[in-house]
Amino acid sequence: SFGNDAPTVTAGKIKQVRAATREKVGFYSPEELLNPGARQAAATGRAFVKLWAMEDFKGAFDAPLKGRNFDRGREMFEVASCIRCHNIDGKSGNVGADLTKVGEEYPGAELLRQIIEPSARIKDEHRVIGVILKNENRYKGLIVRREGDTLHLAENLQEPGKTVAIQKADILKMIPSDISPMPTGLLGTLTRDEVLDLLAYVASKGDKKHRAFSD
Repeated sequence: SFGNDAPTVTAGKIKQVRAATREKVGFYSPEELLNPGARQAAATGRAFVKLWAMEDFKGAFDAPLKGRNFDRGREMFEVASCIRCHNIDGKSGNVGADLTKVGEEYPGAELLRQIIEPSARIKDEHRVIGVILKNENRYKGLIVRREGDTLHLAENLQEPGKTVAIQKADILKMIPSDISPMPTGLLGTLTRDEVLDLLAYVASKGDKKHRAFSD
């Protein structure tokens, strides 16, 4: 009656949040609740640095990255929670896009923009869809598989194998979301150099011999 069309909070989501905040001690401050970067700091136990914007990296990509720190970039891939959803060359998570070729698709600053402004450009295969059925049931999630007249929708992005089977004939309306399922503020606990090391690690496909790590 209040117009709340948010999806049901699943047991899997609760488990995920509990795991992410297990190191949290005491109450949340208003800043932590309102600022995604501060929430990330609370979850990882690292100090909050800054809610980074594209203008903070002006000039950083005038030339290809070089002299970056491979080991630190690999560490930041985990610190920034990239590892939970994404994989590089078949390693790590499988919820989000495979990042093996992302450095070629989004060179330089465009790769950074995908992290800082994830809703700026969303591929259809990674777009959350709201589905309203003729019986008024509602679902929201990613379409992970299509089989004939059946759509398989994953409501919990951390468990893409658990899906709801929806018959196309039962669908009244499908509403694509303009908000990326990838959260903002993931870089909030990283320094500027750590951000650049992370980008070099992703762009290199996790290859320590890549030119980004040479002087």
